[in-house]
Amino acid sequence: MHRVFQDMAADDAVAILPSGHLDSNEDNMRPAQSSVHRRTGLGVVAARAALAGVLTLSACNDGGTAGGDAGSPTDRLVAALGRRDAIEATTNERITASGERFDPGESSVPGTTWLVSEFTMTATTELGADRARTELNVDAAFPRRAELAFTEVRSGGRGYVAGHDNVFAAGPTPPLAIPAARVASAEKHADLVSPLRLLRRALAEEGGIRADGLAEVDGKELEVLRITLAGRPDVRMFLDPASHLPVKSETTEDHPPIGDATVEAIYGDYRKVGALTLPHAVTLRVGGLDIHKEVRSKIELNVGTDADFYALLGDTSAAPHDHGHAVFAQRSSEWLLSFGFMGLPIFYDIQTGTPKSAELAPGVHLLTGTTHHSLLIEMSDHLVLVEAPLYEEWTAGVLEEIKRLSSKPLKRIVATHFHYDHSGGIRGIAAEGGVTVSVGKAGADFFRDVFARPHTVSPDRLEQAKVPVAIDEVESLKRLTDPARREVELHVIETEHAQGMVVVYLPAEKLLFNADLFSPGDPINEKSAGELYDAITRLKLDVERSVGAHGAGAAGPVATLAAPKEAAKR
Repeated sequence: MHRVFQDMAADDAVAILPSGHLDSNEDNMRPAQSSVHRRTGLGVVAARAALAGVLTLSACNDGGTAGGDAGSPTDRLVAALGRRDAIEATTNERITASGERFDPGESSVPGTTWLVSEFTMTATTELGADRARTELNVDAAFPRRAELAFTEVRSGGRGYVAGHDNVFAAGPTPPLAIPAARVASAEKHADLVSPLRLLRRALAEEGGIRADGLAEVDGKELEVLRITLAGRPDVRMFLDPASHLPVKSETTEDHPPIGDATVEAIYGDYRKVGALTLPHAVTLRVGGLDIHKEVRSKIELNVGTDADFYALLGDTSAAPHDHGHAVFAQRSSEWLLSFGFMGLPIFYDIQTGTPKSAELAPGVHLLTGTTHHSLLIEMSDHLVLVEAPLYEEWTAGVLEEIKRLSSKPLKRIVATHFHYDHSGGIRGIAAEGGVTVSVGKAGADFFRDVFARPHTVSPDRLEQAKVPVAIDEVESLKRLTDPARREVELHVIETEHAQGMVVVYLPAEKLLFNADLFSPGDPINEKSAGELYDAITRLKLDVERSVGAHGAGAAGPVATLAAPKEAAKR
C-alpha cells in the first residue's frame, strides 16, 4: 500500500519556513511493516476568494487607519503585506504550486497520517469577483494508485469539473456540475492558505476583522486578529512581532467522528511579488498533524484572462445549490477535501435520507447507502448494529430505518475500524443511550477519545444528550451468545489497512461482514482481499456469503466466498 505516515509527535513549533521548504524524504518505513515510498506526483488544491462589491481599506474594523506600522494590528498587517493601494489594486492571484496531502482518518494506526496524494496545480482566483479556475494534476496513492488530471471552475456559487478526478473512473469525463459542498469547501480552503485572500475577504465584511489580544507561540508573544466571516467558524490570525506578517491562521472545524478539530495554516518563505509580500510555503495541520504541504514556485498578480476563462461548461443546474450541504462544507472543509485529494469526489455529495434495507436471513438486515452499508442483527431482546459510517446526517436515517424494522432497543454497536468514513456517525447512534461499542483493542483509545471530545462547532446528539458510552475491547475473538436466537462472532484480524480490524461472522447463517478488505462489485484490492481470505481460512470459518460495508455489484454488496478467493488470486 503506497502510504507514508507521520507520528503525532511532530514538531508543533510555528516558524517561517526556509525558501523552497518541503519534506522530500524519498523512503519511509512503517513500524514493523513493509517499507513504502513516495512518487513525484500531482494533487488537488482548490483556490478561490469570493468577494462581491468594492473593497475599501480606508477604515479598518479594529479602529485603525490601514496606513502604516503605527496604529492597530490590522494596520500593521496591511503595511507588512504591501502598500494599501497595491492591495486594493490587486484584481486576481495566480498560484503555481506542488505539494502533498496526508490524511489522519485513513491511516493504519490511530494518531498518525498517511500520504494520500501528491499534486501540482495552477489556481487563478479573482479577488473582487466570485470566479476561480484551478488546473490540477494528481498522483493519487490511496485508496488506489491513479494519475488524475482535471480542471475545476467555480463562479457564482456553482461550478464544473472536466477531466479525470475520480480514481474509480476509467478516464476523463466531459464537463460535469459539481455539488455545493465541493464549491464551498474549495472556497474556504483557498482563503485559509492565502493571507491576501483572507484579508481581502475580512476587510470586505462589516466587523470582519478585529484585534484579539496576544498569544504565545513558540516562545514569542504574537498579536492576534480575529476574522469573522458569515457562515464560517472564526479564524484567528497570528502576526510575527518583528515583521507583522502572518505566521499562521487557525480555525476550528467539525471532523466526524472526532468533532472539534483545530486547523492551522502555517505560512513561510515570504517573498516579494510586485509590491506585495506573500508566502511561498504553506503547511496545514489538524490536531498537530500535517495534512497538507504546498510550495509555490510562482505567484502572479493581476493576470490577464479572457471572457471564457471562468465560463461554466456543461449543465451546472444538474447539481442545484443545496444550502445545507454548503453549510456542512463550511464547517468541515478539510475533512471533505481530504477525500477529494484521494480522488473520491463522491464524498462531496453529502448523504442524507434513509438506507435501503434487505433481509439477508431472518432478523439479519443489510442497510445500504450510496457508498456505505451497515448490518443490523436482531437478538432475542435487543439489536446489534455493525458500522455507523460517515456522519450524523447519514446515521440519523440509519437510526430511523432501524426503528422501522424493529421495536427492540439498540444495545451494541460494532465498529469494524477507526477510519473516519466508517466511524463518523457512531456518536449519533450511541446517543440513544445504554449502548456498548465493541472495537478492536488497537482502536479502543481512539474511540474513548471520540466519545469524550467536545463537539461545539456542530453539536451532535451525543453532545446534547451527554449519555455514557461503554467501550468493549476485543483482543482477538468475542462471542455474542443468545441461545434463544443466534451467536455472533467478532474476530480481530491483522491487516495492513487498519490496526484492530474487526470482521463479524454469523455461524448459523454462514455470513461474514467486512469493511474495506473486499467490497463485492467494487474494484479489487488484491492484497486486502488476500488478508481477508487468509483470515477466513486460518480461523476455519464456514462462509457462504461475504457481505461488504461497500459494494454495488449486480447482487449488491453480497458475494460468495469464491469472490474474495478469486480476488486474492488464491
